[in-house]
Order: sequence, then C-alpha cells, then structure tokens
Amino acid sequence: MRFCKECNNILHPKENRTTRTLFYACNRCAYREEAGQSCVYENNLVKTTELKLDIVHEDVVNDPTLQRSKHQICDRCNYSEAVFFQADDSAKSSSLSLIFVCTHCGKKWVG
Repeated sequence: MRFCKECNNILHPKENRTTRTLFYACNRCAYREEAGQSCVYENNLVKTTELKLDIVHEDVVNDPTLQRSKHQICDRCNYSEAVFFQADDSAKSSSLSLIFVCTHCGKKWVG
C-alpha cells in the first residue's frame, strides 16, 4: 500500500491510456508517482496436494469392488497392474485425486 507524500492519503493505481503506463495517484490532491512495475496484484492458484498416502491400507488390492488398471506401471517393481480409487486431497478441499496401489508390491502413488 502506498501513501501520498503531501497529504498521507492512500494512492490508487491509475493507467495512462495514451502511453500505456501505470502510476499511483492521490484522489484528494494532484500528487502522482510512477509505478515501478506494472503488476499491482498477482493471484497464484497453484494447489498443493496434502494427501496422506500412509493412511491407505495395502489390503485395498484385495477389494474386488475397486477398479483395476493394466496401464499403470509401478516405479518400484515395474508391474503393470494397479487398483485405483478417488480420494479427497484434504479435509477442507473439494478436489479429488486418483490413488493407485500396485497389486504386486503395494506401492502407493497419486496419479
């Protein structure tokens, strides 16, 4: 947040449309200052997965109701069959991730 050097009010971002430059201007007086960079606010929507794979039990490979894939290759044993299911990323999140469990060695991964 920037403040006016003359009257100490908040400076608001404005655009000079002819030169396409950004500056900060005071709404009370005529004070202006040039903006150093043109980005005022950046909203990063990168999601971090907080899924805990250690709570997934290895016996899920014996569950006949889960879907199986023969196209997922395990990094640990190079076996090509895995069971998979959907799980929440975290308790607060509404997004889902696919959890794969190798039917040969029991390794778990998010796909």
